Amino acid sequence: MHFKYEEKNYSIERYPSSDNKSLRAWSAADEYLLKYLKENNISYTKPLIYNDRFGFLSTILSKQQPNIIINYKSQEKSLEINLKKHGIDLNTISKTRPLDKLKTPFDLVLIKIPKSLDLFRFQLDQLHESLKEDTLVICAFMTKYFSAQILKIAEDYFELCEQSIAWKKSRLLFLKKKRKVEKKRTHKQYFLFQKKGV
Repeated sequence: MHFKYEEKNYSIERYPSSDNKSLRAWSAADEYLLKYLKENNISYTKPLIYNDRFGFLSTILSKQQPNIIINYKSQEKSLEINLKKHGIDLNTISKTRPLDKLKTPFDLVLIKIPKSLDLFRFQLDQLHESLKEDTLVICAFMTKYFSAQILKIAEDYFELCEQSIAWKKSRLLFLKKKRKVEKKRTHKQYFLFQKKGV
């Protein structure tokens, strides 16, 4: 399926592919993230991206040399397919494993909120140390998957948690001013998430 962003057309594929032609490699929540960045002229380089299942955001934002957290082998394969398809050098994308320590202080973090809220907490816990005081974290989700627990988890890590208005049945959650927190994540927790397939 095709998507146009900044006058360029993209054809992002799912991997593994599906016979269901109605399935896309992205959602309205992905589109909302791009819409917000463009309309608000957000200045950033090398953003950190979580849960970009088929490489949609990473491919379109490749000029900004993003760092993508790779959760699955199929996610990595999908990313490679879409980068090659659009003539993008694979080296423009940095790939990080979920349990790797994040060293670079990021200006911008983009998160597609996963269905597992335990995984969402794990990811906020992981990235917390790598945030500058003014780092903007933008989370995207479809409204049908919203839970009040999302806000409760976010508020454990950030002083400011603000929601956008709805757009195409999706919303954005803006997180700013990180709190001081005690680290809680463990290797055991992550492997449990992987076993559940979240």
